[in-house]
Amino acid sequence: MLNCSQVARSIASDEYRTGGLLYRMSIRLHLAMCRQCSRYFRQIRALGSVLREVGDEFPISQALAARDRLLARLSRKP
Repeated sequence: MLNCSQVARSIASDEYRTGGLLYRMSIRLHLAMCRQCSRYFRQIRALGSVLREVGDEFPISQALAARDRLLARLSRKP
């Protein structure tokens, strides 16, 4: 079974998407049992989503709006 640091590193590096079936299943199992890692996973997904929305340009008005959207997504319950 994977520990929290292995799962966090895998999530942060997107390694969990390219790993084999058994590896992805072990990450999903860990996320199902570990509240902190599942919260971190949701935060990383929300951050990636906001960054994709913003694109290459990042003026201050968009940065503030992105911050607000990110905070709103992080405060939502799954």
